[in-house]
Amino acid sequence: LSDGRIVLVGNNGLVAESTDNGATLQVQWATDGRGFAAVAEVPGGLVTAGESGVHVLDPAALVRK
Repeated sequence: LSDGRIVLVGNNGLVAESTDNGATLQVQWATDGRGFAAVAEVPGGLVTAGESGVHVLDPAALVRK
């Protein structure tokens, strides 16, 4: 991302974020559990595409398991 973070998305609502160039990842999950295929940075946030369509990613809707 433009601020240097790395964000990865995947199956079952996986959202992993790194602030140290990929050395460590903070793993969180979307509460609906639907998979993501892509993530893109847009002004004001992130957009995901996946099983439930294209949506703005709401960080408040992510949980750690």
